[in-house]
Amino acid sequence: MTIISRPLSPGEVVDARGGTQVERQFNNRIYLGKIRSVDEDNGVVSVDVFGVGQHNQILIPLHAISIHKTRSSWIRYMPQSGDYVKVGFGPDNHPEILTYALYGDDPTDGRTDGNPGSYAPRVSGYKQIRRLKERSDAGEKPGGVPLGLRDFIPLRQGEWDLRSSGGAYIHGSQFGVVTLSAGQNVIKVDKPNEEVSAETQLFKLDAGNETFIRLGDIKRKLTPADTGETTVSASISGIVSTREYHLKVSQVVDPTGVTPPLTVYEEKMGDIRDDDGVPTIPIPLLVSKAAYTAGVQMYGFSVDNLGAVTLSAPGPVGKIYLKGGPAVLTTYAAVRAETLALWLTTQLSVLTAFGPSGPAVVPFLLDGGLLSPASLNVQVS
Repeated sequence: MTIISRPLSPGEVVDARGGTQVERQFNNRIYLGKIRSVDEDNGVVSVDVFGVGQHNQILIPLHAISIHKTRSSWIRYMPQSGDYVKVGFGPDNHPEILTYALYGDDPTDGRTDGNPGSYAPRVSGYKQIRRLKERSDAGEKPGGVPLGLRDFIPLRQGEWDLRSSGGAYIHGSQFGVVTLSAGQNVIKVDKPNEEVSAETQLFKLDAGNETFIRLGDIKRKLTPADTGETTVSASISGIVSTREYHLKVSQVVDPTGVTPPLTVYEEKMGDIRDDDGVPTIPIPLLVSKAAYTAGVQMYGFSVDNLGAVTLSAPGPVGKIYLKGGPAVLTTYAAVRAETLALWLTTQLSVLTAFGPSGPAVVPFLLDGGLLSPASLNVQVS
């Protein structure tokens, strides 16, 4: 056995008796390297190992992985070109990435703080990044240079966080609060208060089979070629932003999917639009509700932008019009014919210039014909 008191430097010449050392000349050392290219499909990178040279086909490490049938779990990170890593060499003299480094030792690569790469900035990585964060936060103001460190918040014992290059961020606090954010969209799961909150311009919950909830900005795919949705312009004068609440519940009647699901209930509020983003005509609707049986509408209710209310149902229907002034008719409601007389004679009361008016003295027009109190018990179509 050859005993050598120190590891040899790369390229150092040894005699035949030191052959074992030559074979393991990189062992027991940690080198710094810079990733030059990333092969995402095969999970390997090309790394310039400082003082050694370039090494290709180095496996990208898995931070943690456990394979247990249906209980497998893992934590992964796909590095980016330009990342600095710590590299070690195994018994076969093949390089392995041990971890990631804040800075490298490449003197030709200028640092974000104006200093060349060295060991010094890595003495306290957290402290160094906090200093960079201060510059990053300042960079988000006019004249600064943002570094994408807005989410680099202080961590307490037992906490963790993850952030992607695109700004997707997740943080788990020591109190059991999970925060998921991407830009201005934030979802918080709060264990202590037993609540879930979200902040976003448009909230969408899709249960599949034409059952969903939409709340927020009105967005639609405006052309068949669109891959994403675009915010539509307001249809009501004076409204700057368009908002909607849309709830739809459907039932699956054909498990093969040939027959589409049948709508059971649908409710819309706000600046109501159809699937193409077109507003209702001739007057925009503010509220719309409908219930269905076997695909047939059994109940409908709507309020338009001028305050007119419409109630509808299938079968013989009588439409009631209240005289809102000379030659002005305002649609008030549409009800089933068999309940029309009862509704008019027992429930309706109109506020006039002389005070509340009872049903017997209110002038009505029914489908263009005068409806007298004596004829309120007739069937109407």
